[in-house]
Amino acid sequence: MKRRNGSGSRRLLEVTEKFTRSQVRFLESLEATRLLTATETGRLRQSVEQAASQKRSSDVLDTAMQVTLKASAALRRGTLPASHGGRSDVEVLFEICRAIQRASGLPEFYTTLLERVKAAVPFENATLYVMDRKRRRLEPAAICGKPVELIGNVHFDLGTGFTSWVAKRRRPVLLRDLHGGRREDGSEVCCYLAAPILVQGHLAGLLSLCHSKARAFDEDDLRLVTLIGALAGGTLERIQAERQMRDLMLRDPATGLLSEHHFRERLADELERSRRYEQPFSLLALRIENWDALVSAGGAEWGEETLAEVGRLLGRWSRASDLIGRTGPVAFTAVLPFTTRAGAASAAARLYEILSSHRFPRRKKLEVTVGTAVCPVDGNDEAALVEAAERDRQGFASPSAAESPAVSQAAA
Repeated sequence: MKRRNGSGSRRLLEVTEKFTRSQVRFLESLEATRLLTATETGRLRQSVEQAASQKRSSDVLDTAMQVTLKASAALRRGTLPASHGGRSDVEVLFEICRAIQRASGLPEFYTTLLERVKAAVPFENATLYVMDRKRRRLEPAAICGKPVELIGNVHFDLGTGFTSWVAKRRRPVLLRDLHGGRREDGSEVCCYLAAPILVQGHLAGLLSLCHSKARAFDEDDLRLVTLIGALAGGTLERIQAERQMRDLMLRDPATGLLSEHHFRERLADELERSRRYEQPFSLLALRIENWDALVSAGGAEWGEETLAEVGRLLGRWSRASDLIGRTGPVAFTAVLPFTTRAGAASAAARLYEILSSHRFPRRKKLEVTVGTAVCPVDGNDEAALVEAAERDRQGFASPSAAESPAVSQAAA
């Protein structure tokens, strides 16, 4: 136990240092877009570094709130010519900054950002993508309207479609008059805008907007969305680091996954977002069936090593946007945002193959069952979804390797 606590302390220190660096990058992005002067940036940066030198994560978080308030006050002093609804770009950016800083977590940050972008640059459909650093791919984090991809069946290094091509180039793109822009789903795209979200030259995400009216966006809109991306990038990294710090204190010590209590809190947030924005997600239930017999033969130490390995495998299987918790002694539950039934079935088959084919300590193999449920089709509250997933798990039939498709978790 002492070893795990020591490891946990080191991880918390590492995340605190990462959070501190993200605060500094946030300030530098404000200076780069000329929203703060070098003097203001230096003063705020000194406050962050002084808090970090205390080596207490609580001091860093307190200072983060002070930095946010001071940065917002500095933004009020900015002036640029009015260009959007009679408001200057700085006024628009200040409103967005103030709104996203109030976000209590990543889901609220994602949806708030899209809402504020729509108020500044009216669009019909938009998607906010976030970089999954484990997989080195862009993943959709929030969708307003319909998910739209110009060339969805073309593969690039960072994912599929034109969006990934824009992200790879790391340069914003404006296509004002697209011909033949009708999609397979019947929607029409005649104007398209995409702006990478960069933090110190590193890709953090991408904003993609589209409209059925030609020339709906112009160069001013492109410039504003690019500025919004620069502002949001630092904030995004800061919130991600803050969540990592908090999650480290809310993890199951045996597996490193979310504790049952924290997982249920996060599931409640996902249910609220699904109801509010009518966005689907899937819930996956997993159970180890032969655990008692294996532990009786292998002993408690074998059980601890195996649970830790299960946690690592689940972490590698998941996307950055997924939530995975240990919800029982040998039961695990995952939330897969923007995932339909077909995507959930594919993800479940892939997870089954990973766990059932893996050789655990002493060359033991686990027998697992997996079940899925989809919100809102199978229910729109926790009890109904869990019951549906458990019912599906109890009727689980092991798929053969030939029947296990590659995972595809994006919403259709």
